Amino acid sequence: ERGWLAGTGSVEAWEAVVKANDLLARAIAAEEPPNFEYPRSLLDQADSLLWLAQREDRSWCVPFALLARTIERRAFMSIFDAWVTDADRAAMFDTADAYVEHAIASDRSDATLWEQRGTLMHRRYLFAPPEPAAAEVLLDSAESNLRYALELEPLRARAANTLSMVLFARGEVEEAFDFANQAYANDAYLREIDNIAYHLFELAFHLDDDEASRWCTEVETRMPDTFATANCQLKQVSWGETNDMGGRTALLIIENFGLAETKAESDIMGPCLLPLAGPAVAA
Repeated sequence: ERGWLAGTGSVEAWEAVVKANDLLARAIAAEEPPNFEYPRSLLDQADSLLWLAQREDRSWCVPFALLARTIERRAFMSIFDAWVTDADRAAMFDTADAYVEHAIASDRSDATLWEQRGTLMHRRYLFAPPEPAAAEVLLDSAESNLRYALELEPLRARAANTLSMVLFARGEVEEAFDFANQAYANDAYLREIDNIAYHLFELAFHLDDDEASRWCTEVETRMPDTFATANCQLKQVSWGETNDMGGRTALLIIENFGLAETKAESDIMGPCLLPLAGPAVAA
């Protein structure tokens, strides 16, 4: 994304986008379900700066691309708002799509824009799921956009990781695992590394117990005392072919889960762990 910042001759637009990009990163880091008041305030500030940048240089595509990214994050946060419907989220993605289309029309050679377009399609699939036939079309489009982003810039970790998620959604686990490994190797700035490590565990769990154990250890190291760690531990204890630690271990994992999470997060995610412990406890 550094190349984006060379795309304008306006110092004011450049400074506004740099500040907005920093606010966006801080908002993502501050996301703690279900209380999103602070990250939403950061996104509000980012949006104001991006519209300022757009006014300063109307030909620059970057402000629109980042506006689409802020909408993506708002769509995720809205999952925890009972009053927001799938149709509401679909309308949010319509707006984000329009922003990215506008940006691509200005610069069709920018891999970041194609990555953002494919990512929005995948997020729509997750957060505003359409009917099955439309969902397949959406995944097809997401895949083609993400593959094109990687053709333009093969080392894009976020594009590779999102493409892996798309392929996993379609049941293409082995290729999904390959792209997730590629993302892990290429995430030089460690922006997505925790999410990639957990995604690699999920994929490896469907392929090989030893690989799954390796990636669960990586998750434990990077995200101790979190839902992600408890999740991978329970899956291995209860469902792994070679693990025989049993019900006592499963119950201890559940009891000690969430020390690094907020109480609200623990209250939401804790019940999701109980079904995973079933086979171990029953045994």
